[in-house]
Amino acid sequence: LIGRFFDDDFMTMASLYKIIALSFEPKKYAYPIADTHIKKIQPAIDYINEHPSEKTSIPELAKICGISPSHLRRLFHQCLEMSPVQYKSSVLMEYACKLLKHGALNVSETADILHFSDIYSFSQTFKKYMGISPQNYVKQSE
Repeated sequence: LIGRFFDDDFMTMASLYKIIALSFEPKKYAYPIADTHIKKIQPAIDYINEHPSEKTSIPELAKICGISPSHLRRLFHQCLEMSPVQYKSSVLMEYACKLLKHGALNVSETADILHFSDIYSFSQTFKKYMGISPQNYVKQSE
């Protein structure tokens, strides 16, 4: 009876340890993320961060990195879990927040500096990324 109890207890503990070990396994991606992957797209990331308001196409960013546009898109999704366009938009909206928070420019001027076709499209994009309108963002920043 003692041996059977010990075996059941041992099996329970072994199962518990296995469950705990499985919960700490690293996240598995469709493609393994390697330092070389992020290094390949780092020039595009740097360019976007340094020139947030410049219009830049995917082929231009791919050329900066020395890879094909489809490979650039794939690596962006793999490393950053977003497309290059989504990344550029998020950086642009962070820049818009800085401009609006500074208070030197109004919403219309900010939209113009960031090369939006009109204030309506800027407001839509801003609200999509920030969750509030640019006007409300300015009010909250004051």
